[in-house]
Amino acid sequence: MKPVWIVDDDRSIRWVFEKALGREGIAYNSFSSADEALDALRGGPPQVLVSDIRMPGPSGLELLQTVKQRHPAVPVIVMTAYSDLESAVAAFQGGAFEYLPKPFDVDQAVDLIRRALDESQRDGEAVEPPPEAPEILGQAPAMQEIFKLIGRVAPTEATVLIEGDTGGMIHSTVPPGQVNRATVHATVSEFWHVLSGEGQIWRRDSIGEETTVLTEGVTIDIPVGTAFQYRCDGSDPLEFLCITMPRWPGAQEATFIEGPWPPTAPES
Repeated sequence: MKPVWIVDDDRSIRWVFEKALGREGIAYNSFSSADEALDALRGGPPQVLVSDIRMPGPSGLELLQTVKQRHPAVPVIVMTAYSDLESAVAAFQGGAFEYLPKPFDVDQAVDLIRRALDESQRDGEAVEPPPEAPEILGQAPAMQEIFKLIGRVAPTEATVLIEGDTGGMIHSTVPPGQVNRATVHATVSEFWHVLSGEGQIWRRDSIGEETTVLTEGVTIDIPVGTAFQYRCDGSDPLEFLCITMPRWPGAQEATFIEGPWPPTAPES
């Protein structure tokens, strides 16, 4: 079996993996940069690649893309201390086997590598190009799972609804020319991540009004109690992921302004 490659500019992270893998009898090679790993790739691929995302020189995502282009069956685990939606979506759509946020439990990381070693015995041919995606930060384990789920479902046509105490996520599609109206509930806020299509969203809250153009990759925050309406401007449907996040009780719920597009503010 070929060795596992560890790529991270942080010497302490490499040391932790070296000790853990050595204890488990798993062969490894470690590299301090993506350039070093790419040079070694000329001599053949690893059994599994574990790479940090943000490093001097080429990023872990660039390394992921190159490895998947040359050796699509190699499982790649990406890790980062910057837990964000952009990294998760790009990693999974780039073909990553798993996304590992730092700090991580060493035993769980080794278990993940073992699963990747099992996966490496199979052929994996599907490769998706990494998209451009804006940043939503979140360190909590629940948000990490949401990031992973977004990365997996974003390239699909599936309708997804996830429910629970920590919020939920809905994959929505708006037909061309359709205008929708809504008010975010008094105890809920929303994040929208646009997957495809074009449109506009108008929002009104206690601070004022704002109109934002919706295009692929745009992410917007809709705070508690915001009144809004949105429409699809293009010839193709407007598709987006809506993530709801519960907030504090007692916030005032706004009243939506009925009327034609574009909306107008009520007379004081």
